[in-house]
Amino acid sequence: MDAIKNLSKLLKKGEISTELEFQRATMLDRTLKLMSKENSSIREQRGKLRQLLVDYEAKHWNDGEPSDEKVAQSDLATSIAETEHAFKLARKRIIKEKLKENGLKQKDLLMLLGHANESYISELINGINPMTLSDVAVLHLLLGIELEDLVPTILDLKVLRRLSGVKHKMNSPKLEERIGELVEA
Repeated sequence: MDAIKNLSKLLKKGEISTELEFQRATMLDRTLKLMSKENSSIREQRGKLRQLLVDYEAKHWNDGEPSDEKVAQSDLATSIAETEHAFKLARKRIIKEKLKENGLKQKDLLMLLGHANESYISELINGINPMTLSDVAVLHLLLGIELEDLVPTILDLKVLRRLSGVKHKMNSPKLEERIGELVEA
């Protein structure tokens, strides 16, 4: 969920190649919309991202009636991207609540987490930049934020497909059942 890193990779690659990548880019575009008002370099990157989104849609969705499989793939990708986005919003709300409970401001995280500037902290809280293990540990230990609220446990499509392929090869009915629940969720 390292959005800036993923954005940089995506812009360098020059194209969106999967439906999940498209849905994540769509969510990222929404996040960058707010930030681009204050930062011209983000505004420029957002413009490039928006062009990649338009290009993907033109290539993959303008060829007549989409197949049921294509629609199902899009629905799954949308669900994963929305779940990831909802996690980031909930994490942001929890961090802000804990800061307030402790009489702290967002800028106080600069000292606590040891990062260089306030905009980086804002990007960290908004899920644009990734939290390091150290960031997670400090927020957990000092502010009392549960680890489940700081670290996403959302599986990527590739992992879900891999698990689906190996679930019948397990010698554990309980594990096979749990994998089935994850894949079907």
